[in-house]
Amino acid sequence: MVYKAVEKSEKKEWDDIWGEVNTNMVYKAVEKPERKEWDDILREVNTLRNRTHKNIVPLLSSFRAGREYPLHENDDDLILYMIHPRANGTLEQWMKHQPRYLEDEASRRSQVYDMMFGLVSALTCIHGLVGDYVAFHHDLKPSNILGFNEGREFPTWKICDFGTSNIKQQEDTGTWNPGHTYEYTPPEYYPIGMHRLGRAWDVFSMGCICLELATILQHGWDTVKGLPEFKKRRLNNDDCPYPYETTRVPTKQDFSFFNNMATVRDWAKKLRAHQNQSPKFDRILELVSEMLHENREERIFAFEVEIYMLRILNDDISIKRLCDRLNKIGHQAKTPTNGPEKRNNPLRRAIDRKMDPMFQTTLERKGWNVDTPTNADGREGEGQAIIHQFSTLPGTEGWKWKRNPGQSIDKLNSGVLEEFGSEKFYGREEIDEKLRKSFCSPSSCVALYGFWGIG
Repeated sequence: MVYKAVEKSEKKEWDDIWGEVNTNMVYKAVEKPERKEWDDILREVNTLRNRTHKNIVPLLSSFRAGREYPLHENDDDLILYMIHPRANGTLEQWMKHQPRYLEDEASRRSQVYDMMFGLVSALTCIHGLVGDYVAFHHDLKPSNILGFNEGREFPTWKICDFGTSNIKQQEDTGTWNPGHTYEYTPPEYYPIGMHRLGRAWDVFSMGCICLELATILQHGWDTVKGLPEFKKRRLNNDDCPYPYETTRVPTKQDFSFFNNMATVRDWAKKLRAHQNQSPKFDRILELVSEMLHENREERIFAFEVEIYMLRILNDDISIKRLCDRLNKIGHQAKTPTNGPEKRNNPLRRAIDRKMDPMFQTTLERKGWNVDTPTNADGREGEGQAIIHQFSTLPGTEGWKWKRNPGQSIDKLNSGVLEEFGSEKFYGREEIDEKLRKSFCSPSSCVALYGFWGIG
């Protein structure tokens, strides 16, 4: 980056000097509240500096200086100024007025898919681990997504306004953050509000945006079948699970997604049942439904959405390319994998989707597993799952091999049922070899146990 220093001349006012800047750039001025430290104010700057993506509005520069228009003669308060490139409009504006370049359905379909993937990929970048920290936005909505005409026929859409964003260590479960836009708020914010919340919040909000984009993809800017009708149905819904006493929003004025989930699910179902619906569109909507899961502990991660969307939109993509991408952007599982991660598990979802064994192995290398270890009393314990389980006792029932079929290379790792009940004590050499292989497995925990009275 280079900078140009311009000195104000006697015959020029600052408004004239700023004219050149304002042609291609805009600035955001942030005042420091009395009860906040500069470190808290600078979190937006730190988020943008550490997470660059073609679908995130870049931070060109930032600095602290006095007010552009001082409040009084002795006003020496410092203001944070952030310089960004100038956009050509917001996604909210685009959703209301049909652009000329999208008059035909093929062009609309192409751009909407491109928009969805780009925004989800940007969200993955925001949620990614940089050093020891992850980040989240917490105010995703169409008005916070800007379009830039970068010499292309279609604008590039970028996420902006990280004023409510936060950065936390990966081990933290969330953060206290009251900033949000009601319409795109996830259900876990209620009933009492200001829960400790994290990245799952953003996934829900992005799911709302993607469902709106899917509506435009299917119905265009039709005021009878499109977004106005979708919003009208949410407003007319009387079956809101969260009452006015909780949300402080009257039912007949509540067009949020989280408080009208029955209507939202019904709308997605109607989109999928449309006569022009394609298998690709149907699979995209399945992903969106997972993003809108009402239980945050079972909501899909942003990196999964990106990977599966990449697979849906590219029929000829190789499993190696998918795994390379997954290895780059996938989250490392917390250790031990207990608590919510037993349910919110990318590996379990990959198995349900019948993903290639190589894909499942890539997730396992990031610490994900589908088994939960147990203590001696049968309670669920901590640590990695016990993968090998078998008995060396003659006449006892054998144990099943717990890995998924096709994920390993030798006979023991073939995924078939291994029976050990017929083993005799004089065959200890073979059993010992199987035990040795158990210790060489990817598992970090191998349990050896027996009965009293046995040598």
